[in-house]
Amino acid sequence: MLPTMMPAVLRHFGRQTTRRAVSTWRPAVPSLSKRLQVAGLRQNSGVQNVTPQSLDEYDIDFNSPLGYGAIGTVYAGQHRRTAAEVAIKVVSSVLVPGERTQGALDSDELSDSIIHETQAFTQMIGAGVSHPHIVDCSGCFEGPAEEALSLGLDLTEGAAEEPLHYFVMERLHGNTLVEYIADKQKDGGSIDEKECSRIMRAVCQGLECLHENGIVHRDIKPGNVMLSDLSDDFDVKLIDFSHAGVVPETVDGQLPQTSAAEATVFTKKLGTQGYVAPEVLKQKDPYSASCDVFSLGCTMHALLAEGRVPHRTRGRMMTSLPDSISADGRDLVDALLSYSPEDRPTISEALKGPWLQQCG
Repeated sequence: MLPTMMPAVLRHFGRQTTRRAVSTWRPAVPSLSKRLQVAGLRQNSGVQNVTPQSLDEYDIDFNSPLGYGAIGTVYAGQHRRTAAEVAIKVVSSVLVPGERTQGALDSDELSDSIIHETQAFTQMIGAGVSHPHIVDCSGCFEGPAEEALSLGLDLTEGAAEEPLHYFVMERLHGNTLVEYIADKQKDGGSIDEKECSRIMRAVCQGLECLHENGIVHRDIKPGNVMLSDLSDDFDVKLIDFSHAGVVPETVDGQLPQTSAAEATVFTKKLGTQGYVAPEVLKQKDPYSASCDVFSLGCTMHALLAEGRVPHRTRGRMMTSLPDSISADGRDLVDALLSYSPEDRPTISEALKGPWLQQCG
């Protein structure tokens, strides 16, 4: 069982900073159209000047979806001019309710998710983010449903009257960590600790890049980590930005007094049960990128413990790691799962710890 305060563990990660809160950012955005404008995005003409800007730039296989998510369906595509393989997430309010999706959202939640993903794409593209452990995001745009309908997309009655939102990214080949853990269990084995360390180091490096560029993922879990290979140079990618938050450059007209990773500017209750940080669930005070650190700890626990997540009880976390896990591994899980965000290491600090350094 973990105590709420863990100074001995945090000494591994060089904890010295005192975090300062900044004002809460609450944009008033009454509708999706207005909200896209508030976010600095143009409707019907792509995101700022980012290409791609229309569906006719791609050949898309609408007959064989790559997967379904909470806010849309992902299809394979190929850029007609460059022949690059891409994955295109198609999102519309008329596509969400139904048995094909992972969860039903109401219209406000759907609108929020479109805004979150659009802002994250815009931030990454504008900052030139390209990282080996983050899915490459090419662009996002909106278009009339009739265009997709003419190309073979199966739409429900009345859907042609609604606009569709498209998020274009690199196509990944492989499985998520959820499937990888399940395959290990099916084979009667478990994930080697050193192998887990290599996977987690890659996830941390991708997450560190996001935080440095003012992006908080807010839904770190095995299902949002893709593995394409498990050789010595296996490919690990963070995916899905439908819950992501972008730290504003200014808060109430003032520059934030902290780094993007420490700015406490988020208030929405987002995430996946079993992985979401306590401060997000409480909705008592604004929270920061440290929520990703907690979710990372739950993900690491699931990797090491055959898919099990830690238990919460009365302001504490209870872990159930196998006896074979090293002391360094346990220390890192404990630190990441600190109940209070002030007691957790940053991602950069965690990367300097001995458990993640062993695979460097």
